[in-house]
Amino acid sequence: MPQLNGYALWICSWYPNQIEPLTGDFLQRHAQAVSLYMPVQVWAFIHDEKGQLTRTVLEEKRQLGQLTETVVYYHVPSTSIRLLDSWRRFRTQLRLMRQLAAGITEKPVLIHAQIAVYAALLAQRLARRWQLPYFISEQWTEYLREASPNFSAANPWVRWQWRRAMRAARAVSGGSAYLAQRLQQLSGRPVVRIPNVVNTSVFNAEQLTTARQQLIHVSTFSPQKQPDYILRAFAQVASRQPNARLAMVGPHRPDLQQLGASLGCQQQIDWLSEMPQPALVKEIARSKALILFSAFETFGCVVIEALAVGVPVIASDIPPMLELLHQPAQGWLVPNRHNEALAQAMEEALQRPDTPQQKALLAAETGAEFSYEKVGAAFMRFYQAD
Repeated sequence: MPQLNGYALWICSWYPNQIEPLTGDFLQRHAQAVSLYMPVQVWAFIHDEKGQLTRTVLEEKRQLGQLTETVVYYHVPSTSIRLLDSWRRFRTQLRLMRQLAAGITEKPVLIHAQIAVYAALLAQRLARRWQLPYFISEQWTEYLREASPNFSAANPWVRWQWRRAMRAARAVSGGSAYLAQRLQQLSGRPVVRIPNVVNTSVFNAEQLTTARQQLIHVSTFSPQKQPDYILRAFAQVASRQPNARLAMVGPHRPDLQQLGASLGCQQQIDWLSEMPQPALVKEIARSKALILFSAFETFGCVVIEALAVGVPVIASDIPPMLELLHQPAQGWLVPNRHNEALAQAMEEALQRPDTPQQKALLAAETGAEFSYEKVGAAFMRFYQAD
C-alpha cells in the first residue's frame, strides 16, 4: 500500500464525547483504521447546549498510537429560532477551527470531513486557505428519500453550501452503495462506497456462549427502527413459544413497555439500558439472532457486529441490508412492515440449530470483510484518487 508523507486532518460533525459517548463511534473506528497506515488528527466540535461541561469552551485531547483526537466543547444557548441557532453554532465552530489551525506548526497533507454538515463547510474553508485537497465521507440518513426529517427540507443556505462543498471535494464516499447512489443524485458527482469497521477485538467468535432462546434488538428505539413492529411480531411468537425471550437494548421507553404489556408478552421481554461494546457483545453472543427491522438505513453497524460474533441477523429487506446479508447463512431478509413474515423469521431463528463451527465461519467471513486493515486500505486508495 503506497504511503502518504504527512498526516491527515479529520474534521468530524459527530464523534464520541463525554456528553454522548457512543455518538459517531463508527467514525472513530474509521479513524483508527486509517491510522494503521498514516498519522491522523481528529478535530470534533461538540455543542454543549445545556452547559453540562462548560459555559464557554473546553478542549480535551487523547492519543492512541498514530491517532490524535481533539474534542472541543462549546456552549451556545438556544434562542428557539432554529435558523439563527444553526448559524450561531456554525460561526462558533468556524471560529474554534481557526483557533486550532493557528496553533498548527506542520500542515496536514489532506483534510477529511466526516458528515458534511457542518464538517465539510469547515473543511472547504480551511482547505482553500491552506491550498490542500479535502475529502468528504457521509453516513447521514437524512439524505435518503424515505427519511424523516429529510435533507430536502433543510434551509436553502445549508443546501447551497453543501452542494458547493461536495462539488469542490477531491473525492466523496458513503457508507453503503445505496447512500452513495443517493449522494451522487443530490450532488451530481461520483461517490464511492467505503463500509464501516467491525472491531474484531471485541466482536469475535471467542465470545461464543451457550445460546438461550433469546432474540435481541439494539437501537435508539426511534421510529426509523420500528420497535413497535418488533414487539407485535414477538407477541405472536411468545404466544406459541413460552420459553422465547426478547432483549430490547436502548433508552428507557415506558410507552414501548406498555405496548409489550398490552400485547401480553411483557414477561418474556428484557428491557436493557444502552451499554458499552464489551457488555453488549456478551448479550448478542447469547442470542439466537439479532433483529434490525428498520424502515431505512445508510448502513447498520450492529448487523456486522452480530455477524462477527457468529450470530445471524433478521433484517428488513431495505437496500443496505441487501448489501450486508447473504442468505441463508447470515440470516433472514423480511419484507418491510410485514409482521407475519417477521414473526415467522423469529420462529425460524429460535428453532435453527447452530454449532460453534458454523458460528466461527460466519464470524471469520465478516471480520475479514469489515476489518480495520481492509477498510483502512480502502481509505488510502480513496485519498490517492485522481
